[in-house]
Amino acid sequence: MKTSTFFKSANCVRALAAVAGLAMAYSCSPQLYQASFEMKGKSSSGQDLDGKSVAVVYFENQDSSALAFSQNVAQGFSEALAEGYEDVESPEIFVLDYSDSTDFSSKEAMSDMILYTEKDVVFLIGLPTLSSGTGVQTNDDGSITAVVTHSYTQPFCCYNSIGSNDEVEAYEASGSVSSDLAKSGLTIGKGIAESFVPTWSTETYGIIYFDKGKWLNALDYCEDCEWLKAMDIYMEYTESEDKVVRGCASYDIALCCYMLGNFELCLEWLEQAESDYSSIKTYCNNLRKKAKARM
Repeated sequence: MKTSTFFKSANCVRALAAVAGLAMAYSCSPQLYQASFEMKGKSSSGQDLDGKSVAVVYFENQDSSALAFSQNVAQGFSEALAEGYEDVESPEIFVLDYSDSTDFSSKEAMSDMILYTEKDVVFLIGLPTLSSGTGVQTNDDGSITAVVTHSYTQPFCCYNSIGSNDEVEAYEASGSVSSDLAKSGLTIGKGIAESFVPTWSTETYGIIYFDKGKWLNALDYCEDCEWLKAMDIYMEYTESEDKVVRGCASYDIALCCYMLGNFELCLEWLEQAESDYSSIKTYCNNLRKKAKARM
């Protein structure tokens, strides 16, 4: 499986027909290579932790049940973030003493935690509100059993010191479980973290090529997600006297830039591609929209 900041695997199939609307050139017609990739999207919270160091902080001076719950929530949260970001080091867990006189969710306090932990991003697991009660459970045979239920409300906040939004983001999770509340904290922490890990979806992209020469080598590199190696070959074709060849190569370079996360350079190469070969405008526009959506 190939991995990258923006994609993690590829499933490529060669199109059977020439690209619609492309003229005969370079001794053969340009072809379209359909490639499906697992593409990384934003987390549901909008937070992007790629390339950032992360601290998870919880308070130590709580009663034994709340402390055990907070410890497990922090551990589960940290583990889920580490699993969700392949290029982020495992978050480090810190413990602080709680004080009524300090608003720990304020920007000033969170900035102090950034300095204390020496991390780019701090997640603060606040003091939980825990309660227990009794309920009933209907069994498969129709009988009813009394059960103890545990409810929780878990406030937490995040400060991303190098993010685009220089503010503290506050959140809250709540629910109930019938199992041991402290032990359930691990699962609850992992569930909370799901809002901060990237989403993945399958997207299909077209790679334009000619069925001869180094174009096929470049196509192999694309199939293996070796974008820099493919780009080296496409760069050679940008020196061609044939505008169709130059345009197709420029488009493919733009796609390589997109897959490498360089969206501004992607847009520049799309402009060059359209300038040399206006017939691929539709393909350029499609890629342009995707690049702008990720900027």
